[in-house]
Amino acid sequence: MRVQDIRPTAERIMEGAAHVSIDDARLVAFADKLALDPVPTWDRGPYLPDAGAKGVLYALLLNAIDFCYWPGQFETEHRGMRYGAGEGDMAIVAALARAFESGSPLADPAVLSGLDAEALDAMLGCEGEVPLMEERAANARNLGATLLSRYGGDPLKLVEECGRDAERLADLLAANFTCFEDRREWRQVFFAPMRRAQRCAVDIAEAASMRVGAAWTGLERLTCLADDSLPQLFHEERVFRYAPALEAKIMARAELSQWSEEEAEIRAATIVATERVRERLADAGRPLAACSVDRMLRAERTMPGRACMPCHRVRTVAY
Repeated sequence: MRVQDIRPTAERIMEGAAHVSIDDARLVAFADKLALDPVPTWDRGPYLPDAGAKGVLYALLLNAIDFCYWPGQFETEHRGMRYGAGEGDMAIVAALARAFESGSPLADPAVLSGLDAEALDAMLGCEGEVPLMEERAANARNLGATLLSRYGGDPLKLVEECGRDAERLADLLAANFTCFEDRREWRQVFFAPMRRAQRCAVDIAEAASMRVGAAWTGLERLTCLADDSLPQLFHEERVFRYAPALEAKIMARAELSQWSEEEAEIRAATIVATERVRERLADAGRPLAACSVDRMLRAERTMPGRACMPCHRVRTVAY
């Protein structure tokens, strides 16, 4: 699967969806409400060490271990600020940045290739329990081993191979690194939203642009990041309509099975709905890449006064 396959596959899933539908009238009204919103600045930019080999490795490792922060409760401190308490992703961003800034061996692919969960936990130095640490360590090992075997341990060779094209980078990560896999068969359809691979491509491309003004191509061809945050917003806006059984599970915060029909439809609907928002904004004279629309939606989700509809809950390494 490649990035170019994501949109048509999501559309195909939604054609036969039994658990999730999209209310187009509400989607249009919601998109129109977003029409004048700014595109937020890149949220992880200040934490990347640089746009060189160290920065690329940081982005690769961050995205290899950035998924599912429940159940668990942990916090960390970095540059005088504390992170945690419901923002596990930013706590990991900060913990990893602190480790790289302090000269941690995490910045060495050879060390990553032999890392166990206990060592990763200690090197991140978070207070409390980071869930799924075994899975995070397994991803770190695969990242280190693949960088050594395919690129001689030099992450910049990966950048060279993709030709500074974000879509190509996401495709390479998904195809060659087990730690970036996000692909399952669903009703005889292979569906690969590639959430972490695409996020990694955005991180690396944006870092290059921010730090050294290096131009990357392909960002406009990426999709939104299909996870649990955007469906929460679409549900709250009643853009998503869930079948009664699924609605009850989400409202009760019951756990869904990974790659159940329900979860696959939620992620497919997220991609389709974001594309329709993007198209509506383009029709209104505001052409934006899906990754920029994704950023706008996430900012909207965290606006004060939001009702905080529950997210769908899945124990997964995909997001």
